[in-house]
Amino acid sequence: MDSDINKYTKDIDYKEIDKGFVAKINLLAKDYKQLLLELDEKRKTFLEYKTALNNSLEKLATLSGHDMSEEDKKESEAGFKYYNDLLSDTINKCAGEYNFFEGIISEEHPKTIKVLKSQPDDFEEVIKWKIKDSRSFFKKVRKDLRVSFSQLKLGFDQKLTNLKVMELYLKRDQENKKDK
Repeated sequence: MDSDINKYTKDIDYKEIDKGFVAKINLLAKDYKQLLLELDEKRKTFLEYKTALNNSLEKLATLSGHDMSEEDKKESEAGFKYYNDLLSDTINKCAGEYNFFEGIISEEHPKTIKVLKSQPDDFEEVIKWKIKDSRSFFKKVRKDLRVSFSQLKLGFDQKLTNLKVMELYLKRDQENKKDK
């Protein structure tokens, strides 16, 4: 695996970074840290929705006397896994970039950094490119989070409402049967 990576990358030497550049990198590292906190909040909210949905499905199964089919369970879990994997990938990328930027301004900075072969050999140019790339990454992730999470929330809210209506219907039906 490492040899595959080495086909497309090269090492360039670390060079001392001037104070103004260090300030930019510090701000960028703070932005990554903030984004990581936002992503963690989204993950927690997502797991809360998943738990609420599963609890509603269990109540419904108990009231109706019928369990979800295995196919429905697999489909539901696949949806949760897909979104969770997307969040995990984004969190991992952010954590890697945060660690990279923190590392290059630390006293124990690396002697070299690995870059794509297509990138310049100039350390400062690579860092400038990574900063610019990070800014567009932030915008994209925040937009994706806003859009996908609002769609996800809407879908969860609709499912939970439908399940509650079904639960009320089943309860009323059971009460009507008791009254007869």
